[in-house]
Amino acid sequence: MFDYKFIPQLRPNIKWNHERGSCIMLDYLIQDNNLQPELDEYEITDQDIEFIKEMIAGPIYSTNANDVWRYKGRDQSKSFLYEIVSNERNKVDVDKWDYFARDCHHLGMKNGFDHNRFMHNMRVLTVEGQSPQICARDKVC
Repeated sequence: MFDYKFIPQLRPNIKWNHERGSCIMLDYLIQDNNLQPELDEYEITDQDIEFIKEMIAGPIYSTNANDVWRYKGRDQSKSFLYEIVSNERNKVDVDKWDYFARDCHHLGMKNGFDHNRFMHNMRVLTVEGQSPQICARDKVC
């Protein structure tokens, strides 16, 4: 609601979404807290930061292995990694898991989704003619 109703009313000339805001915030946190030496110590490269921002921003690719790969953070052989945070293919991603946990907590409800069981049953598979994908068994929850 915040992204789609409140911000457009408050700032109609600003194109805003929380993904873009999160990427801007990541850059700010790194710069404002002088984290580059820490990142260097752990060998976290600019390419790794780009990968994190690409995961936050969401998919820009097709699962067709013949399409042009537009990501910079990881090569196409690791395309399945981009399905972790924002999965446009089947909509099952950690963003949703966070919504479930947060909403159930604040509503005082039990969360019936077991993310550990789900992750245990996930596999990376290559579908013929497509890039590798994160896949789940037909009944895991």
